[in-house]
Amino acid sequence: MPPLRASDRLRAGTIATLRRGYLTGRLSTDTFEVRVAAAHAARRRRTLRALVADLQLRARALDAAQVLLDRAALPPCTAPLQATILLTRSPLGEVTVGRASSATLTFGSAAVSRHHARFERLAGQWYVTDLASTNGTFVDGVRVQRAPVAAGAEIRLGDAYLLIA
Repeated sequence: MPPLRASDRLRAGTIATLRRGYLTGRLSTDTFEVRVAAAHAARRRRTLRALVADLQLRARALDAAQVLLDRAALPPCTAPLQATILLTRSPLGEVTVGRASSATLTFGSAAVSRHHARFERLAGQWYVTDLASTNGTFVDGVRVQRAPVAAGAEIRLGDAYLLIA
């Protein structure tokens, strides 16, 4: 039996999944553009499935780290990327944020450094540390190198916003 041909509907669904991955910061701009082009050129269903397979794996990894992506968590602003990070429920002692795929929480924006910031728990208190990022780390509007954070704090990394919950 020959492999099944990709339908326009399946192609559109794959592109929608890629778009969600990009908007939530799980794909960089370059990766998003390459994958959308590949989705348009795909002839087989398995090719389309392969284009989004890592997005599904990454989502499970984020769930395990108790990181919840939620674009509606903050009031409307000009930043294209927003997230809520549930540090108080995190079983991890450390959460990294940046564009690199090795980060616990990734953003695709060029304004976010590859290794932008690290959240770590010390003696029951969470701290954010800027990792020599280009555009800085801000806690409630103040640029910091290292600062304690608590529930309700708003963190800005380049053009990405995090709300600590």
